[in-house]
Amino acid sequence: MTEKIDFNNEDLIAYLFLHTNLEQVIFSKELLCKVFSYDVVKCCSNIYLNLLEQHETEKFNNLKNENVFDFEDVLNSLCKDLTENFTPYSVVLFILESKLRAEYKEKNKDKSFSNPLEASLQNPFLQNFFEGLDLNKTEQTFFLTNILNSQWGWLYPTNVPNEVKEENFLHILEKETFTDHQNTRLLNEKFVNLGLFSDFWEPADYVNSYFQNRNQTFTKNKITSDFEMDSVDYKDVLKLNKQDFSIFSKLISKSFENKESSFELIFGSNDYRIKNFINYCFSEKNFSIKTLSSKTFSGNKKELVFYIYALAKECYIENSILSIDSKYLKELLTEEQDENNIFKQIFSKNNNAVKNFELLSKIKTPIILFYDEPVESNSKIQQLIEALNSITINISFSWKLKLPKENKYFYCAKRFFANNKNIPLSLLKTIVDECKIHKINPENWLEIATLFSHGEIFSKNDVKTLIHNKFNLEVSPKQKKISRYSLEALNTEPKISEIVEALTNAKSWEANQEEKIGCLIKNSGPSGTGKTAFAKEIAKKLDMPLKIVHASDIISTYSGETEQNIKKAFDEATETNSILLFDEADTFLHSRGGSPNRHEDFKVNEFLTQMEEFTGIMICNTNLPENFDKATDRRFNFHVKFNNLTKEGFDILCDTYFKDFSLTENQKEKIFISGEVTPGDFGNLFKKMHFIAKEKINSEFICQELIRLVKQKNRSFENQNKIGFSI
Repeated sequence: MTEKIDFNNEDLIAYLFLHTNLEQVIFSKELLCKVFSYDVVKCCSNIYLNLLEQHETEKFNNLKNENVFDFEDVLNSLCKDLTENFTPYSVVLFILESKLRAEYKEKNKDKSFSNPLEASLQNPFLQNFFEGLDLNKTEQTFFLTNILNSQWGWLYPTNVPNEVKEENFLHILEKETFTDHQNTRLLNEKFVNLGLFSDFWEPADYVNSYFQNRNQTFTKNKITSDFEMDSVDYKDVLKLNKQDFSIFSKLISKSFENKESSFELIFGSNDYRIKNFINYCFSEKNFSIKTLSSKTFSGNKKELVFYIYALAKECYIENSILSIDSKYLKELLTEEQDENNIFKQIFSKNNNAVKNFELLSKIKTPIILFYDEPVESNSKIQQLIEALNSITINISFSWKLKLPKENKYFYCAKRFFANNKNIPLSLLKTIVDECKIHKINPENWLEIATLFSHGEIFSKNDVKTLIHNKFNLEVSPKQKKISRYSLEALNTEPKISEIVEALTNAKSWEANQEEKIGCLIKNSGPSGTGKTAFAKEIAKKLDMPLKIVHASDIISTYSGETEQNIKKAFDEATETNSILLFDEADTFLHSRGGSPNRHEDFKVNEFLTQMEEFTGIMICNTNLPENFDKATDRRFNFHVKFNNLTKEGFDILCDTYFKDFSLTENQKEKIFISGEVTPGDFGNLFKKMHFIAKEKINSEFICQELIRLVKQKNRSFENQNKIGFSI
């Protein structure tokens, strides 16, 4: 690919420095060595010494030491003279500039340009970037010098007034003044509106990174597919979509060949399948399809628009076409306050909104847009197209990708995993069945194959548990739930982040050390504060099974059976490498010696023994921490107190549970001050909403129901603690 901009071009650096307003410069040895090569600095010093020898003999002799000149002393003297009395000594720079210009012309006598700035502006990559932006030579020069200044820093220093920067720019242009319509502020505003500058004289960071060819937020990658992995036959897909694809293909080819702007929209399936289909259909064409990709995108829409424009320009040079995934398309249309519904707050059609996306209208090559959400009606897709039109994306053609009703998922999955010789035959059917039941996307099959490669140690139940944890699936697909739980919302002492870090370290220690020790945690706090849900989330984060043991699973009326149940629970957790959670642990870990029945103490003794020997992660939940046996209590590595929600945690759960209903700040305040609010209140209401008619559910319904739940809980607590008689 052609060099974007050469920031280390010595000819260009020297040329621009000698064409700035040098009277405003504070010269220093460091500055000269920064902008000139060693040979040029040496040449400049010799010109200065010749000048002194002819006109200032005394100064010339003072710099000479036994007929030898110290290079640094000469440079320091030159810089001092240029800074304090520029006019008489500027002849040194004039002679240097004339010498460099003559050398440059001789070196490039067969070229069409006469100086390094013109050469840079004629750079094919830069010209391709400018094409369609309607920039004259002055505007192109303004853009280029500002980009260069982002690295050099001395062209338009930040610590000088704008008037000085304008004078520097005039010197570079070799003009005395601008006409009214060419002043720098108007130039700057044009680039700000295009999303190329962030402020006066300041290009946006992403533009700098792009032209320096480092740390780019976005890149473009060739779409690659393995059609054998997918569960549909793309020959059948092409037959179903033959007419639509024919029109689509003609528009793409016409746009590409004629350098015309063209946006085509494909919807009706997930991005993975659309990419597979596009790649399958265009594999024989004379151009390839690239896809926009990023690992670090922060949500800056101007940055996204810039990279769509810039990478589309690159695609044209490379004889390829750019495609945009659904997530980026939705990002263009979504307000920050409502990222999950692109139709609620579309950018208005006023001038300011359109200016934010002006670059998109300058693209002279086809762009393919993907949209992966199901569209139930033509009016819904029309609404999407109108929203795109409001940000200057005019859709030439849109079509729904139709898929065969009968697919070959089971056959393809079986073939894929059977071809992996490292997967034990005993696990093959279970793996395929789980993939089919949960409709795991074929692009994730390779992860599963890697997970169970040489997996003779795993049982069929292990396969199910590991797949459920890896893809955040419920154990029973018939009762699949959506998790809205948020660790960040919890109000704990110590902070929940410290406990998560400790548990992560515990798993790492267990995996890498010969010595095995357990990590023991006691969770205490009122019901509903999130103790059990915390254990479930930790199991997901650590990709480990969770074994929950309730008091009813442990306690037995038969002598010795309670102790056996305790030992069995620890043994099973060890065998399956599970996190072990004891719920209502205070019922069998109470203080010893307080009961007339000595057999009650045996279960505590057994629990202590098992705790000492356990090398995994164990969590005990209790609502009554004061009832714990002291010897048992001392053995826990961490004591975590779960409290009612803070206002910050309350706001987080409002967003995670009820993000689609836009609770007002007034409604939130009413709920929060109604009593002691816990995560359990959110979970209880969220479950109840599944049984309420959708038309009845709105922000006010949620507000009143939460207040009722909180107050009802508080009254229940008060009734349990009444003292005296009631009349």
